[in-house]
Amino acid sequence: RALPTQKRGHEARLWPEEDRDQIEKWFGSMGRSMDTLFQFLTLADWSTITRVVAKEIPAMLYFFVGYVIFAAMVILSLLTGVLADHINN
Repeated sequence: RALPTQKRGHEARLWPEEDRDQIEKWFGSMGRSMDTLFQFLTLADWSTITRVVAKEIPAMLYFFVGYVIFAAMVILSLLTGVLADHINN
C-alpha cells in the first residue's frame, strides 16, 4: 500500500472527529490517495490538505512540500525535453 493511504486513510478513525471525513475522502483508498496526490501536482487546493494532515502529523508537511517541489521539477524537465525534441525535428 502507498504511504499516504496506509498512514492516514486506513487509520482515519484515529483522527479528530472534525477531520475524519476529509481524511477518509482524501486518503481512504489507493485510488483516493492517487487522486489526492494528482491534485497536489496541479496545485489545486493542496495547502488545505497539507494543513489538515500536518495538524496531526507535522512531519508530513515536509513530505508534501518535497513532493510538490519534486513533481514540479519533473514536469518542468518533461516539458523542456518535449520542446527541445520538437525544435530539433
